Amino acid sequence: MSVFSQLFDRNLRNKIPFMRIGTSADRRYQRSDCYIISSMSMMNRPIMFEGVVDSISAKGMQFRPASSYILDRRGEMVGVDINYKTYFGTIVAVRQSGYGVALTDPIPDEEIDIILEEYGYADVEEA
Repeated sequence: MSVFSQLFDRNLRNKIPFMRIGTSADRRYQRSDCYIISSMSMMNRPIMFEGVVDSISAKGMQFRPASSYILDRRGEMVGVDINYKTYFGTIVAVRQSGYGVALTDPIPDEEIDIILEEYGYADVEEA
């Protein structure tokens, strides 16, 4: 196996931190789907976006703004308001589907359970 082909070998890339391929199996915290109408405000500027949090975990969430434009705002400190509580974090990913926010402080499991009970997707069984 040549050095070039070794660089593209998945097992080798996963051992080198800057070449690691992220998958949902690699996540430390379980992500849950939800639909929470919320707002996100920028800490450095007086800007607020209305939108939806569509997935949440103990250390992060994905916020989809209601506006049609998603600008590259990586590194911005933000506050996301959910159910009269603000969660602070930093935008770490910008995707077509929204902003990935890494939270400063983890959300306790009990609090996530309450949020998901109220806003999470219910399992629908066919009759």
